[in-house]
Amino acid sequence: MDAIALQDTIAAINRDRCIGCGLCVSTCAVEAIQLVKKPKELVPPKDMEALFETIMEHKKTALLSQT
Repeated sequence: MDAIALQDTIAAINRDRCIGCGLCVSTCAVEAIQLVKKPKELVPPKDMEALFETIMEHKKTALLSQT
């Protein structure tokens, strides 16, 4: 994937090329790399109708969890 390149004997990670496979973590001799889970990406609704549908789904879920 070419996500890691050496810059003056220091490894640099190109985050645009990283696919999160973890190979760099398992092969780093000095254990200097770790994977961190990204927070869930929030994608806004595409229009007002989709927004209202999302709101109603959350309300239904909340009501069901109260019973």
